[in-house]
Amino acid sequence: MYRGDDILKIYDQDLNNIGRATREEVHTQGLLHQVAHVWMFQPKEDDTYIMIQKRALDRELYPGKYDLIQTTHFDPDESYEEAIVDSLEYYRGLKKSKEDIIHVGSTHQQIDAGDYHDNALVQVFAIFTAKALFIMPDTEEIVKVRFEDFRQLIHGKQNTIKLYSLDDVYLKEKDISNIGKALGAFRAGQLTLAESADILLDEIESVYMAGASGFYVDAKKSLNIGQIPPCPNQVYQIGNTSLAMAKDIVLNPELLDELQKLADKIESNHIMLATSEIFEKIYSLELAIYEQGMPFWMYNQWLQKYGIQEIPNIETEPEITKLYPRDIADLGDYDLNTVDIENTLSSKFDRCIYCMDCVNSCPENALSFEKDEFKLRTDLCSGLGCLRCAGNCKEHAFKYEEFYKDI
Repeated sequence: MYRGDDILKIYDQDLNNIGRATREEVHTQGLLHQVAHVWMFQPKEDDTYIMIQKRALDRELYPGKYDLIQTTHFDPDESYEEAIVDSLEYYRGLKKSKEDIIHVGSTHQQIDAGDYHDNALVQVFAIFTAKALFIMPDTEEIVKVRFEDFRQLIHGKQNTIKLYSLDDVYLKEKDISNIGKALGAFRAGQLTLAESADILLDEIESVYMAGASGFYVDAKKSLNIGQIPPCPNQVYQIGNTSLAMAKDIVLNPELLDELQKLADKIESNHIMLATSEIFEKIYSLELAIYEQGMPFWMYNQWLQKYGIQEIPNIETEPEITKLYPRDIADLGDYDLNTVDIENTLSSKFDRCIYCMDCVNSCPENALSFEKDEFKLRTDLCSGLGCLRCAGNCKEHAFKYEEFYKDI
């Protein structure tokens, strides 16, 4: 499958192979070569659809126009089927075998657009797929049309055609980039914490994945994509630990004292990733991988230059244990009920000029002024994660902590 500056076979008008040329030579000189066009069909119970792509707006040829799903050149020593199987997986994330590909026929294509000349013998193929995950470089979108509508259109029996969205999930390049940024943040965060605690990643023996997201994901895949550290012997998926702990404490209040004793023994150092120089360096390398295609060996090379430990290879598969059948293990006889507890605190502030900027700036309507006092509803307030009330006080009189001084 052609991916860059590969060499293509060229032919005379009798389709005899007369040599080889680069793609640039083929398209500047209009040399006859071969190319595959792949039409993808999606059978449904009520109808059959053809998938088509909208070409990216920055494409040199036919930007923003609709086109068939896949075209590919051939390396000189590979068959049509090998090139198509390779290109479908590389560009569309679709794994097919050579047996899935149907050769329909061939036709000649001549395109002349300025200095670009496409003189091609086109081998036409069809492929059927029920569902697929599409990776779409140089593509704005993928849609589908009814086969019968398409047939009527090309035979001139109708002038317009209705486009349908895909039932499948598909990803654009920017989606892949955003996924990479998220995964990169996971790995950069792990490495930052390990460096800050003077721990090597390959010394981490056990990983605990909590919460609904940590419980339902595939732990092996999480390991392979860097969502969890690379070398644990054990991975435990433990469900919603906060609700489980809250239930246990309600049933046995003495557990709270035990938890406090445990907390007092923990040596902690608060790491703010947003301001960490270590995280900034590592995350810049993650972005280079997902946005610039930097190879992983170079990633480790840069870590070494920064004086940061390298990411070790995954040597063995860990033992994965799910402690419960679902993320909330036991909801009791009456299922899970939530209770809204309303609590209102009051305070006064010296130097307050009662401009009410603090009240008006509260996004949750948690703050009010009644009977010469400021009232704070704790069930609505976002707490220290917001503090717009204090930030909007021109006199610097508003002190959030004053609400809690008598508790």
